[in-house]
Amino acid sequence: MRADRNGNFPLRNGFSWITMSLVVSAVWMTGCEVSDKRLHHVIPADFYVAPDGQDTNPGTANAPFASVSRARSAARQRIAAGLTHDILILIRGGTYQQAETLLFGPEDSGTEKNSVTYAAYPHEKVIFSGGRRITGWTRAMGGIWTAQIPEVKAGQWYFRQLFINGRRAVRARTPNPDDPMPWWIIRTSTQTENEDQPFMVTINGPVITWTHPDDMELVCIYNNEGGRKR
Repeated sequence: MRADRNGNFPLRNGFSWITMSLVVSAVWMTGCEVSDKRLHHVIPADFYVAPDGQDTNPGTANAPFASVSRARSAARQRIAAGLTHDILILIRGGTYQQAETLLFGPEDSGTEKNSVTYAAYPHEKVIFSGGRRITGWTRAMGGIWTAQIPEVKAGQWYFRQLFINGRRAVRARTPNPDDPMPWWIIRTSTQTENEDQPFMVTINGPVITWTHPDDMELVCIYNNEGGRKR
């Protein structure tokens, strides 16, 4: 499964059947609705998942689960009891925030006779997103926007990508991308083949005394390869 430019994992067209591995699929369209209309022309399935569902629900069309992980648990119970027919889990359109990795293993597989399929509801767009929404932005001098993130400040979380309205944004950096020389040249480096070993560099740009040097990240390009060091 490949992420799009926003770090989301869109499901694409059609049903993909599984025996020893898992494939998830979907159909794209410009919009999707998750409402009482889901009860009209319901496509038969074993379990349903919807953004407005609840994991305490039985997973039916009118009382769907809220997460794929809950549907996975329900499917595992069916698999462990012995499959007598194909299992279909339909996922209604919408965005599903993923706080942790969604894992599938051999215990989620079908058999030679019966398949296990996870699919988006036909004509609905499904997105699994591992992103987090950042709020509380304030505008400072020079058109710079800042936000306080307690988890980052406590060292519990760190991110390298920031998207605003679906477009990748430029994080605070030195030098700025619109400077005449938007990068500095590394003059010397003590880096070795051990990438985990700390090293020192000298550069041709002005380096100031940083208040919190542990917040800095060095983005460097060498031998046509990019690297990051903190």
